[in-house]
Amino acid sequence: PDIINITNYERLLVRETIQVNEYQAFLDKWRDYDPLEVRRTETTITLDRFRFAPAQFGGLLADEASILKHYNASTREALTRFMEFGNIPYRFGATATAAPNDFIEWINYAEALGIMTGTQARAKYFIQDGNTAQKYKLMPHAKEDFYKWIASFALLIRKPSDLGFSDEGYILPPKHEHLIIISDYRVAEGEMFSRPAKSLTEQSRLKRGSLEERCQVAADLVNGRLDYGKWNITDDLSKERWIVWVKLNDEGTMLNKLIPDSIEVSGSHSEAYKERAFIDFREGRGPHVLITKIGIGGLGMNWQEYCRCSVEVSVDHSHEDAKQSRGRIYRFGQTKECHLFTIAMDTEGNILANRARKERQDDEMYNAVKKYVHTDDRIIAKQETSYKMEFTSSNPNLILPLTREALAKTDWSLFLGDSCETLAQLPDRSVGHVITSVPFPAMYAYTDSSRDIGNYDDIEQACKHMGFVFSALL
Repeated sequence: PDIINITNYERLLVRETIQVNEYQAFLDKWRDYDPLEVRRTETTITLDRFRFAPAQFGGLLADEASILKHYNASTREALTRFMEFGNIPYRFGATATAAPNDFIEWINYAEALGIMTGTQARAKYFIQDGNTAQKYKLMPHAKEDFYKWIASFALLIRKPSDLGFSDEGYILPPKHEHLIIISDYRVAEGEMFSRPAKSLTEQSRLKRGSLEERCQVAADLVNGRLDYGKWNITDDLSKERWIVWVKLNDEGTMLNKLIPDSIEVSGSHSEAYKERAFIDFREGRGPHVLITKIGIGGLGMNWQEYCRCSVEVSVDHSHEDAKQSRGRIYRFGQTKECHLFTIAMDTEGNILANRARKERQDDEMYNAVKKYVHTDDRIIAKQETSYKMEFTSSNPNLILPLTREALAKTDWSLFLGDSCETLAQLPDRSVGHVITSVPFPAMYAYTDSSRDIGNYDDIEQACKHMGFVFSALL
């Protein structure tokens, strides 16, 4: 099979517009490239097709695979469709932040890797969080089974000993995380005190309103105007190389003016400019302070050789951004103690609490899944079950064994199985009253079986499914 390096996921697709009368010829020509209709007018049809024929590949490796965690994201859907259409047998993903927001993000990896569909996984391990089909929570009694399932197809690794090897030579120097809280004295009109920013709108407004204060504190920190002793730091960090992480363009512009010997890398700069600035910083050349956004330089960079200090000027809810940005300098190869600063307003407690919750959840997942991975010269993921059940011809009904004698002595019978098949076996006029809860259309995933009458997409399909049950009751 061929090996192709795709650095931009969007390059996987080609979009073409053709005349309506060319449609069948186009499908015939590109049949192996999974053409998909996107838009149609009276005279033209726009289609997406894969740039490469999926079936020619024996495997797909996705680095920075956290792109797969996003539900309904176009990139995840395209990659998943590529692997499924080509029936690619070997699928591999690697990321430092597999599920930084919630456990349910693991479902998207399982679906992409061909382990289990999202409907099956949600039915087995999750329950709706409230009367909605958009939010789920892990069922408490299913936690251990969920961790076992993750361990059946994933390895969560933080150090060599997780793979059964020695940690000698890998243990990093200490990492010190420092939180700088700035008092927010701004009071909204009609109020006596400043309130915590709860909504995203309030948090965005707070970011804009506190921009100058946060940037000034960050500049004083990097320039050595703050007393490092308050954090028990004896070194003069102003002589170190720094990474300054910003969220807003205005933050980067202001800090570039406030910090001498600094360089800003923003989205408006050319790819060549960004590449040269990042390489120079990696190799210890050029300005001592690099100012950029996590979305630009927070993934894949290795700056640990010449840098051990960073400051996040603006916080948000993303545990992924925080972990990835810190990993640019606190990673294998770092030989010095690292100092990682975060600046926040005292009215941003909700953001800090949410980020801390995600970090605890990340640790919980790591420690839990690690228990189910056994190491003995090689890695063996314990798979106690396939975690998929279907009713087959060899096991069509699963009716509890009730003898004629037992039925004669009781006024009830208990059946476990496919209701459509079981009801069809009951004698006519044997059902006097029915108590049921009809499945809600496209709202709940009840089981992982494709034969479950609750697994449908719309009301028309629901009525068709329920017809098999009701016809047997009439």
